[in-house]
Amino acid sequence: MSCSVLKFLFRFHFKNIFKCVQCPSVFSAKRNLVAHQKKHDGVRFPCTVCASTFTFKTGLNKHLKNTHGIAPGLRQPYAQLDQPAAPIDAQLTR
Repeated sequence: MSCSVLKFLFRFHFKNIFKCVQCPSVFSAKRNLVAHQKKHDGVRFPCTVCASTFTFKTGLNKHLKNTHGIAPGLRQPYAQLDQPAAPIDAQLTR
């Protein structure tokens, strides 16, 4: 390839470079930089069953599902999902 073609390709593909100010990482999309910067914030999502922690809530949800068999958002084992919930009358007793 000629030098001019390489310059064009470089400018076309790397015109929007998003650099992390805290480490040498670079990204082609701003959303990826924003997600990456959350790692530097130190926020962790701990597992309520074991001592594992995760940078992203999606990682915690995958861990709960695959390791402990707990449905994300429902926080109960998949085996219990087919059991009927308590009657509404019993839930409303004060």
